[in-house]
Amino acid sequence: LLNRIVESGARCVIIDLTGVDVLDSMTADHLVKMMRSTQLLGCYCVITGIGPEIARTLVELDLRLGGIKTVRNLKSGLETCFAHLNIGREVRAGIGSRVAAQRRNGDHD
Repeated sequence: LLNRIVESGARCVIIDLTGVDVLDSMTADHLVKMMRSTQLLGCYCVITGIGPEIARTLVELDLRLGGIKTVRNLKSGLETCFAHLNIGREVRAGIGSRVAAQRRNGDHD
């Protein structure tokens, strides 16, 4: 993941844990270190789909997710990344500009 972030220039990464029922202590520790490492690379990290057992494991192991955004599902994760990257605003602004230009030119969809 870390190499891919650097290679692609990713500004946001989503780690989706949907469907992961159990996380042992070593894997949980590795996961948290990976999340923190993404931040050190300047990439915004969003975790989605944490279920009750994983949440319990992270708390029992006292593994803190400070500064890492967690949301319920992948859809919310995408929305969070889009908001962080201002993509939604750019898309709306682009559509608004195009509609305004069409109206000025007398074009309609």
